[in-house]
Amino acid sequence: MKPMGTLRQIDGVGRTVIPAGIRKALDLSAGSLVEFYMEGDSIIVKKFPPTCTFCNSNEDLIFFKDHMICKSCVEQLKK
Repeated sequence: MKPMGTLRQIDGVGRTVIPAGIRKALDLSAGSLVEFYMEGDSIIVKKFPPTCTFCNSNEDLIFFKDHMICKSCVEQLKK
């Protein structure tokens, strides 16, 4: 992976902007989930692959009350 060094400031409420080139390279758009974790004194931001809360499937997902649920599990819940 090619290093993409860009400086960004953190605003008064702790936000920063992910540079457009990085968002494009990782196919991140509004609503995409990212995971934050620490490694030593570094903050790692990683694209988070959404999966179903119940079965871990990553196909036909629906976002419902802060949870990702696949259509198959939604059908099972209806029963």
